[in-house]
Amino acid sequence: MSITTDTAIISQLKEILKGDQILTGDALDSRYHHIWRMDEPLKALAVVLPRTTQDVSEILK
Repeated sequence: MSITTDTAIISQLKEILKGDQILTGDALDSRYHHIWRMDEPLKALAVVLPRTTQDVSEILK
């Protein structure tokens, strides 16, 4: 993804969720980093923590 796309996705998620329901940047710890490819570790763009089924529904739209 491009930086513009990444920023747009995070902005949209922040409009849906409260501040403590989305983790980005330094708030992500190593448990959200997955090494599926040894030559290029993957890092999560964001982690969302929905509290309700309505939150989940809005995130998936």
